[in-house]
Amino acid sequence: MIEILTKHNVSFKTEFSNRQITVPVIYSGEYLSNELLDLNLARLCCTLCCAAYDETEMIKAFQDGEFTEIKTFYTHNEENSASFAVAKRNDIYYVVIRGTCGEEWYNNFRTGVGDTHQGYYDTVCKILPVISKYAKGKNGIVLTGHSRGGALCNLLAAELIKDGRENIFAYTFACPNVTTKEEAYSKKFRNIHNFVYEEDFITHCPLEEWGYSRYGNTVVFRSREINYRKLKKTFNELTGMNFISFRDCNKNIDDFTDTALRLAAGPYEYYNKGYLVDEEYISLYDYFLIICDLFNDKNSFEAGITLLATKLSEFAPITNFLVSGTEMTDFISHGGAKNSCGMFAHSCLTYLCLLDTQKIKAP
Repeated sequence: MIEILTKHNVSFKTEFSNRQITVPVIYSGEYLSNELLDLNLARLCCTLCCAAYDETEMIKAFQDGEFTEIKTFYTHNEENSASFAVAKRNDIYYVVIRGTCGEEWYNNFRTGVGDTHQGYYDTVCKILPVISKYAKGKNGIVLTGHSRGGALCNLLAAELIKDGRENIFAYTFACPNVTTKEEAYSKKFRNIHNFVYEEDFITHCPLEEWGYSRYGNTVVFRSREINYRKLKKTFNELTGMNFISFRDCNKNIDDFTDTALRLAAGPYEYYNKGYLVDEEYISLYDYFLIICDLFNDKNSFEAGITLLATKLSEFAPITNFLVSGTEMTDFISHGGAKNSCGMFAHSCLTYLCLLDTQKIKAP
């Protein structure tokens, strides 16, 4: 007999909040019975994505949800790596891909100049053979991930669907743009659902103005429509931290996107058009490599000096946007301090709170 509806408490720890977090989730044995967006499934997937940043916590979260056949494929965080876990319930395989960690940051900004994000696609090619084994026969498969994990899930789902696989579903959170292909808007990708927060700069990379988008349907949490009172209250109850938005710091996502577009009208200029920063010319791509160095505590002194110098250059609006909510010294010394607006906007925990507090219009 198919299990129709059960409730579970899924617990996990994250470095972001430094506390044990428990989230009640609902599981249905009929989640994949139609192609419509299911908010209970979205919430379950987002909860699993929150736990995925630590392999032990990921296993525990699956166990809390009474999943079986749990397998993990975690790596040592090389630039082109991907860490993920797989588990089964009701003949449905759930593949949860962890978001960015360590050297993977460099891969995120290696856009390339083709019709698909080069860094993400290279990684997808590495893990597709493993994922394909779970997409055989009549078994359903749900791919889910946050940030980089969302980008990989988006491309993986698209590849499997194009290959004729059936019962492929994807729920992504903070998914960057991944392709310029017109087919991304095709109805055949209607089982791919992406949730993006307008203030999250990662979801604007690479720029839409360069022709980039995602496969499937996208639900956008727009700043002007968000009930920030509810969001902040829920975030504090969940994490014990006070949520700081770009609005609180008098910043706007346009500070990021408009400046980025002015600095690079397309992928070629992204790599090749330089601007003077402290007697050296750097491109927008070079700028993001500096941010990656800080996130990885790599060449951090030189990277910190250069980032400080960008405040007196063409890059100033982006730098001021990224460090808003914290002090420049904290951002440099802690690799993107946890209390910066950008970190709050991008956190998987924020997406979980947005699902709980905001009105969602199905695409």
